[in-house]
Amino acid sequence: MDPLFSFVIPVYNVKSYLERCLDSILAQDYDSWEAILVDDGSTDESGEICDEYAARDKRFKVFHKLNGGVSSARNVGLNNVCGQWIWFVDSDDCIVDNALSCLYEYIISYKCDTIFFGMKIVHINSTTTVKPPYLTGLAKTALLSQISCFANPTMIFDSSIIKKHSLRFTEGIRMAEDLEFQYKYLAYNKSPISVDNCLYIYNCREASAMNNPLTETNNFNDCLAVAINLARFIDREQIPYSDWLMVRIRQIIKSGMQSASKIKTPVNFKSRLCEVIMAYSEIGWDKIADTTIKLAMQSTWLYLNMLKLYIRFSK
Repeated sequence: MDPLFSFVIPVYNVKSYLERCLDSILAQDYDSWEAILVDDGSTDESGEICDEYAARDKRFKVFHKLNGGVSSARNVGLNNVCGQWIWFVDSDDCIVDNALSCLYEYIISYKCDTIFFGMKIVHINSTTTVKPPYLTGLAKTALLSQISCFANPTMIFDSSIIKKHSLRFTEGIRMAEDLEFQYKYLAYNKSPISVDNCLYIYNCREASAMNNPLTETNNFNDCLAVAINLARFIDREQIPYSDWLMVRIRQIIKSGMQSASKIKTPVNFKSRLCEVIMAYSEIGWDKIADTTIKLAMQSTWLYLNMLKLYIRFSK
């Protein structure tokens, strides 16, 4: 029988964290799962660790490939999953002990095709929790208007939707690639629920992508690229206008704009931003440009300097 859950776990040079991640999966009290481990050309012992776990438990399935980035690795995972539900887990993080049994209870209790949940964020000297409200029985638009999910590991996806629409991650994107995939998926799902359990553990570490010195430049470039990709997707697939999706796309655009204020010399800021807004204007989504975005388009210097002052005095 196919497993109920499929973990998709990209692996790249995480030998110090990987065993903790995989042990957290082995510790689950619900055993209908598989873990697709995609070794993305690791140069440390991460690939060997994957093979060791596969030798111990046949539910671990390992794929070794040349380095191509996290999106490429996740796509290899998606090409090989068998489970009904997909959970994207990062190899330097882990899940709580009873995560799968909790999710199973929600699955059998509600006719849902998406489950949002919370996470614990572990810092060097502290732990914080981020969790959505408990919302069930709401229409999709009502629920998605009340929550925001900024990380794919804090939700599980119905694999039938992914397969039906051939959804994959856009390769070559370093930041916000998970949000692009998520929003495309949410355009098709019908019955999401949100629960307030913290089932995922995010471990902050200095070497992670979010702490890379080039993060701001990458975020500026990639957020605008993702916004354009989503505009093309909406046009190609004839996705109807919805406020919840517009708000999310606007957040991506503004994330890139905010990163630009932290770059000494943002390249082509105004022209790139105008290109994005024009893409949405062409598909009839004119509301995407709110007052802040319009200011940035009219006077880049004024917007960037006002934002720098705001960031300085809000600390």
